[in-house]
Amino acid sequence: MAKKVTRRKSASQKKTGKKKKKQSGATVRKAKPKKSASSSLKVRGKPARKKAAATNKTVPVSKSPEAVIAAARTEQKQADCRELLETMRTITGQPAVVWGGSIIGFGRYHYKYESGREGDSFLTGFAPRAQNLVVYIMPGFANQPDLMNRLGKYKTGKSCLYLNRLSDVNPNVLRELIAQSVAYMRSKYECT
Repeated sequence: MAKKVTRRKSASQKKTGKKKKKQSGATVRKAKPKKSASSSLKVRGKPARKKAAATNKTVPVSKSPEAVIAAARTEQKQADCRELLETMRTITGQPAVVWGGSIIGFGRYHYKYESGREGDSFLTGFAPRAQNLVVYIMPGFANQPDLMNRLGKYKTGKSCLYLNRLSDVNPNVLRELIAQSVAYMRSKYECT
């Protein structure tokens, strides 16, 4: 019975997966066939499909705001959420609606970007997260340096105000920040 001889791959073959061919004592790499410009646009002779427009995942859902608040880990966070709920309801004059399953939003505005993407979002809102309470100030914080200096202990993202607890911030300054945010959004966008 003949013994099967296996050849070990060189280090470069392991990395690239390309086979080498020996020709008159010299080792030569096999070239991959080049793709034409049209081959990348067509699949089996068919023109490439356009990607579907991205859909907004943060949409109103049928979950109740009370259920979102009840799911908050601590009683302190639940109490903070109830206080924010009343504050935002008073400022916006709108009922609380759950967006995306965990965000409690108030009001609605329609946006349209230069790229053509458009959709709806809430004017302001909040979400009880595991680490902190997130308050959504949609226009951001760049135009509010005086309020931000007087607010208290917080962190920010682009439109997110991260609070450990409401007692860390000045409640009057927070109300003013939310009110100015809502007024700005109503002046800039079509709101309901």
